[in-house]
Amino acid sequence: MNRKPFITVLIIAYNRREFIKRAIGSALSQTLDREEYEIIVIKNYRDELIDKYMDENNIKNIYSEKETLGGKLADGSLSSKGEVICFLEDDDIFFSNKLEEVFKKFKEDEDLVYLHNRCKIVDDKNNFIKLGGDSIDFNLSSISIRKSTIYFDLVNKLTIGLDSFIFFNALDSGKLISETEKLLTVYMFHQSSSVFKGTYEDAIIFNYSTAKEFVDNINKFLQSVRTQNVRAHLLSWRVKFVLNCNIFGSLGNIDVKEDVKLSQVMEFLFSEYQNNLSFKSRAIKILEYYAPNRIKNMIEFKRFKSGQRPT
Repeated sequence: MNRKPFITVLIIAYNRREFIKRAIGSALSQTLDREEYEIIVIKNYRDELIDKYMDENNIKNIYSEKETLGGKLADGSLSSKGEVICFLEDDDIFFSNKLEEVFKKFKEDEDLVYLHNRCKIVDDKNNFIKLGGDSIDFNLSSISIRKSTIYFDLVNKLTIGLDSFIFFNALDSGKLISETEKLLTVYMFHQSSSVFKGTYEDAIIFNYSTAKEFVDNINKFLQSVRTQNVRAHLLSWRVKFVLNCNIFGSLGNIDVKEDVKLSQVMEFLFSEYQNNLSFKSRAIKILEYYAPNRIKNMIEFKRFKSGQRPT
């Protein structure tokens, strides 16, 4: 590679080895000139065959013991040379024109800092499920962001919801956010991991822990945001997870340290910042929050039996 690449493809891998060569192959098989982009793989394992394959194809190989996706993402991004970062999780793949489209969009407008594309969703046997990507923060592998807008110190600390936080990061820059209707990514949905394997009691503790993890991550992010728009969005989003903490904490006999005021509940109900959660879903969440435990238990047990995740 004779000149500085414009794009960095950052492939993030943790434990799994069965999909990574396919992901790398999709990044290598692009219509964009190879000199315009570099590929970095950051993973927590060493594998002689995979490492040899990367070496043969001029791919930077970074070993990281960090368990969090945010930590790996920050390490990989800091090692990159590209002006634009395209994330690719190890079980997803790019369409062959992905990088060419990203290149054109970011070259056309210097104010563009974030681009989101639609994706084809498949199962782990590559069977088509549906088209996805209606939400602008869905799927890390559908996100491209200008490197200069990333809060590396903050991203390094994040443990969950990286796609949403990367979007808020870009939104906080005050510059141009865009999305394309073009299908540029294949997103793999693992049917086997979508169903909770434990007991109902285990699910209660898991759902409480997940909600608390989101609250903790949002609290960290709120310390760095600069714009009122993003702060309002995060505060509204945070209420949903505090409600979940209290619902599942109550069912799991966990002493939850944080509650929400009635004014915050009403702001959450009528908020313009809850685009991915319908008014009906918000209303049901609030009613569940105020309901006695026997009603909470009926709602969540029904969800558990049907395999639904909490809203």
